Amino acid sequence: MKALVTGAARGLGLATARRLASDGARVALLDRDPLVEEVAAALDPRAAAVEPMRAGEGPASIVNISSVLGVRGEPNGAPYCVSKAGLRMLTEVLALELAPAGIRVNAIAPGAIETDMHFDHLREIAAADGTTFDEEPARVRAGIPIGRHGTPDDVAATVAWLTSADAGYVTGQTILVDGGGMDR
Repeated sequence: MKALVTGAARGLGLATARRLASDGARVALLDRDPLVEEVAAALDPRAAAVEPMRAGEGPASIVNISSVLGVRGEPNGAPYCVSKAGLRMLTEVLALELAPAGIRVNAIAPGAIETDMHFDHLREIAAADGTTFDEEPARVRAGIPIGRHGTPDDVAATVAWLTSADAGYVTGQTILVDGGGMDR
């Protein structure tokens, strides 16, 4: 399998690249952060070479990373929420368009995942609400039925499944990786 992972220098992209490489995929990495070259070299000497997917080369899979905020909104989050909702619809449309070429397209909508981006957001909330950052992770966990934050590895495992033969009949779906948080 070949995989192109964007945002691969850190966070969800890095965890996904590591997981797919450990599963035997030939991984190409993209990121605006120059650190991506070091990550690629450490991960796999072949990782820096981008090889596009071509119709007719066998089954292929695209997995977009969206957000639960593309499924439900959040106050003061219109630009982010709308862009993630758009990615969800793009996933559905591309799944229909690319299925005849043997390319499956799915998305993952992570919830509260332990990333710098999430913790920066919690700092913003704490500042706006007059609370402390230390209070915010516990408040978030209280709203998650599983009772914990997700990890980048939780998201990477879902990407690994969606790109595997085990998910060969899954296309056009957005999989929520949120500990049951959207089920409330």
